[in-house]
Amino acid sequence: GILVKYYHGEDIEVVCETDEHRALIADYQELAGGGHVFIDSYAEVMHLPPGKLLLMTYDLDTVVDACRSLFSPDEVTVVRGTPPFFVECLHPAVYKGAGFSRMCDALGVRATDFVSFGDGDNDIEFLNMTGKGFAMANARAEVRAQAPAVTEATNQEDGVARELWRLWEAGALTAAKKEAEERIAMFASSGGTPTTETVPFVESPFGVGKVVTTMLLWC
Repeated sequence: GILVKYYHGEDIEVVCETDEHRALIADYQELAGGGHVFIDSYAEVMHLPPGKLLLMTYDLDTVVDACRSLFSPDEVTVVRGTPPFFVECLHPAVYKGAGFSRMCDALGVRATDFVSFGDGDNDIEFLNMTGKGFAMANARAEVRAQAPAVTEATNQEDGVARELWRLWEAGALTAAKKEAEERIAMFASSGGTPTTETVPFVESPFGVGKVVTTMLLWC
């Protein structure tokens, strides 16, 4: 059956009743880490406004279709998870693009000064807002089709690090700090593959040039 994860503040409340629920929790913890608050009934927390609801299931298509038939886009945004075992239900105003815009405003920088990477349905707006936006090679076809560009490698193949390295070699990125260049040279001379840690700060032809990723990959 469906396991409902009720997000409030920093807590994730769940009612875990079956072996399938326990398996779903284990899958999610392997993916994202973090703990859960186990409760006996959702009635204990329903008076608290949720940040979001996450529905975990191994029958993803059925649950996505059911949610989208129950709620209009003006009421609830239904996001299909990239790993095929969860569905997010969010307020329509809550999405990565909105958060990214607020961050840009707070920092006083332009969205086009960034490079972005993502693999989920809720990354599409975000990827199209930045100077360079890449869907991961392992993203669903719908995400890849709507993204400005697609990485050659998947998450498991260090796709973010490899794309950043390609941009670096093409001259699209330049080190903002001398030590970053020294670390890259040292790493390259050792025959290793660069990681997102290798290029912690960058400048780009677009402007300030921070690098924003939806995940960090390490070799």
